[in-house]
Amino acid sequence: MKNRTLWQLWSLLTEAEQVHMGQWLQTELGETQVYIQRLYRCLLGQTTAPTPAALWQALYPDAPFNDDRLRKLMRDLSQWLEVYLATRTFLADPEARDRYLLRGISQRGGKALFEHLLRRIWRRHSRRPDRSAAFFRQQFLLETEQWEHQLSHHYQAAIDPAPLQRALERWWLHERMELLCLEAAQAHRQGSSVTLNDPLLSYAQAQATSANLPALRLYLEVYHLLRGDSDKDAQVVREQLQAVGSQIQAHEQRNLLNLLLNYHIGALNAAESDLHAREILNLYQWGLEARILLRDGHLAWNQYKNILTISLRLRMPDVAWAYLHDLRPLLPQELREDAYQFNLGQYYFSQGRFAEVIATYREQRFALPLYDVQARAYLLQAHYEQEGPGTEWLISMTESALRYVREQQLPPLHQKGYQNFFRLLRRLMAASTPAAIGRLTRILPETQPLPH
Repeated sequence: MKNRTLWQLWSLLTEAEQVHMGQWLQTELGETQVYIQRLYRCLLGQTTAPTPAALWQALYPDAPFNDDRLRKLMRDLSQWLEVYLATRTFLADPEARDRYLLRGISQRGGKALFEHLLRRIWRRHSRRPDRSAAFFRQQFLLETEQWEHQLSHHYQAAIDPAPLQRALERWWLHERMELLCLEAAQAHRQGSSVTLNDPLLSYAQAQATSANLPALRLYLEVYHLLRGDSDKDAQVVREQLQAVGSQIQAHEQRNLLNLLLNYHIGALNAAESDLHAREILNLYQWGLEARILLRDGHLAWNQYKNILTISLRLRMPDVAWAYLHDLRPLLPQELREDAYQFNLGQYYFSQGRFAEVIATYREQRFALPLYDVQARAYLLQAHYEQEGPGTEWLISMTESALRYVREQQLPPLHQKGYQNFFRLLRRLMAASTPAAIGRLTRILPETQPLPH
C-alpha cells in the first residue's frame, strides 16, 4: 500500500469502529463519492495492508491500473478517516462538548439559551471533587467562552476580568510547577544541581495555601525533595499523595507518583540506603492497587521490570514471582511476550537457576534495546557460573556485548552503566586468582541501574 498514512490511520481503529465508520461514511456521503466508500469496504476485515494492485482490481476490475487515480482516492479516504478519528475523540471528551456547544449556541444567537446552559455547566463543574490543572484549565476555557459571548452580543454591563485571570493563573501555576518538577527530576537523575526559582515557588506556595490547592501543594513538596532542600521525609509526601484521593485527577496522581519514584530510584542508583527500595515497592504497590500506574489500562514495560527488580532486591522472590504472572495481562500486547520472557530470565538469574537463564535467553532477541543489553549480561554471567573463568568463547562474547552497547541509543545513565558492567565482566572472565574473582564479583551488581 503506497499511502502508508491511510493504513496507519485505519489500523488505529478498533474492529467495532471500522464497522461503525462505514455507517458514518454512508451518512456523510450518501450516494456521492461511491469509490471512496468502495475503497473503505476494500479495507474492511483486512489484517495487513493490501497492495495497490489488489485495491485497484477490487475497485476497477476492467480498467488498466492508474496510479494517480488510486493515490487520490487513498488521500480522500485518509482525510475522512482523520475527520472520523477527530469526531470520535471529541465525542469522548464531555468538557470539549460543553465548550463547543456553548460556542455553537452563541454563534447562532441563542443568548438566553447560552446563559441557561452556562449556569448548568458551571454547577456541574463546581461539584467536581478535584482541584488540579484540568479543573482550572476547563474553568479558564469556560470563562473565555463566556467573555467572547458577552463581547459578541454587546452586553451593557461591564465585564469583570478577575475570574478569567484567576482561572488562568491557577492553571498556569499547576502546569509550571509540573514542568519545574520534571526539570528537577532530570537534574536529579544526572546528579546536577537544580536551578532555583524562588519567587515563583513563594508565590505558588502562597496560592496553594490560601486557595487550598492540593495538587499544587504536592508539586511543591516533590520539587523540594528533588532539589534536596525539603523539610519533610519522602514517606510523608507519599502519604499526603495517598490521602488526597479524588481531590486530584488520576493522571496528576500518576505524574506525582512517577516523580516520587524518580526521586527514590535516583537515590537508589546513587548507592544510598535500601530504605529507598522499600519505599519504591510501597509506591508501586499503592499505584497498582489504586490503578494509578495504568495508562489506558496498560502497565508500562519499565514499571513492570522495576517492580520485579525491586522485589528481588528486597529478597522477596515469592512476591516477584506473583507479580511476574499477575501483571503480565496488563502489559501492552505488542511488548507483552518480550517483557514476560525477559523478566522470567531475570527471576531465574536472581535465584541462581543458571541453566534456566540460558534456556530462556539463548535464542531470544528483544525489540527493546534495554532488554536486549540486560539479557546479554544475564546470559554471559549464567554461562560464567556454569563454565568458570578463562573461557575464550565467553571473553569473545563479552567483547561483542560491549561493542553492541556502544552501538545502541540508550539513555546516558544506562549507556555508561552497561559499558562499565561489561568491562568489569570482561575482567572477571579473564581473572585467574580467587582474590580478583571475589573482588570483581562483589562490585559487578552495583554497575546496573534501574530504568527511571
